[in-house]
Amino acid sequence: MKGFEDITGARTFIAGKTSAYANGALYLKRKNHPSDEKRRLAPAAGPAKTFGKVEGVVQLVDKATVTLKRVEGDFSELNYQPNQLHVHAPSEHTINDQYYDLEMHFVMLPIGETAAAHKKFVAAQKAKDGEFNYKVNYGVLGVMFTETDCKDVKGKAIKECASKLAATEAFFGSMELDKIPVGRASPAESPNAYWGAATSHPLKKMMESLDTRTHYAYNGSLTTPPCWEGVRWTVLHNALPISAKIMKLIRRNFDGNRNFAGYRGNNRVIQKRNERKLYYAGASTVAASMTALALTAYLF
Repeated sequence: MKGFEDITGARTFIAGKTSAYANGALYLKRKNHPSDEKRRLAPAAGPAKTFGKVEGVVQLVDKATVTLKRVEGDFSELNYQPNQLHVHAPSEHTINDQYYDLEMHFVMLPIGETAAAHKKFVAAQKAKDGEFNYKVNYGVLGVMFTETDCKDVKGKAIKECASKLAATEAFFGSMELDKIPVGRASPAESPNAYWGAATSHPLKKMMESLDTRTHYAYNGSLTTPPCWEGVRWTVLHNALPISAKIMKLIRRNFDGNRNFAGYRGNNRVIQKRNERKLYYAGASTVAASMTALALTAYLF
């Protein structure tokens, strides 16, 4: 990963419950994000859908790039650029059967030769299966968060935790979560999407806090309808700290609300691996239960 700087001009976003994307995910993206305007795909039969392809991409962080060291066909690496980020609480992956308090997803679109190869693949896929069923070629980076005050059971400070907590507190604080409407005006209860004010978000320090040495990788799908396949998932093993205050603000629109994941929060249930290969990079082998997402397995 390189080029991650603080974000300017992005807004906090939650879709209203009547939207096709009323999954409760808390987004940070630009108001003129193309996915708000150009998702109008129609299957071979039936009405048009409000989910589909993204064109004319507006990047979340203009200079940031992520390179995945994966051998696919003639490629030894795949190149992406972050397009938006969002969070789910609790996590959408488990590690050693453990859920985490929060999981952040950086959704990334292909660039350079990776994008060119994908464009060629999509053309062939559409000719065979039609536009609605083509595989996406997104990369998604999953980052776990654990609620903590950075003290152990004996009340002693956890090494290196405080600086990371300060970075996550500053980032989520900039999203002005306390201003998200509650009650009848809440995005969880209203058809109206919520857009926060465009502002600056201190992403750089939080990204510098990530430990990318230990991670898992697999090919899966999107976790929201239409759950398309073709997503290169990378999930970091080591979690970042997050405060109880921030977690309370994130969960207040979703906890106990039947509109979002049946009272569970805004995450998708764990899926079977379905013979997918799960790759691990790190110092030791850790058993992992990942969301191996099936194309037809809808949550909402």
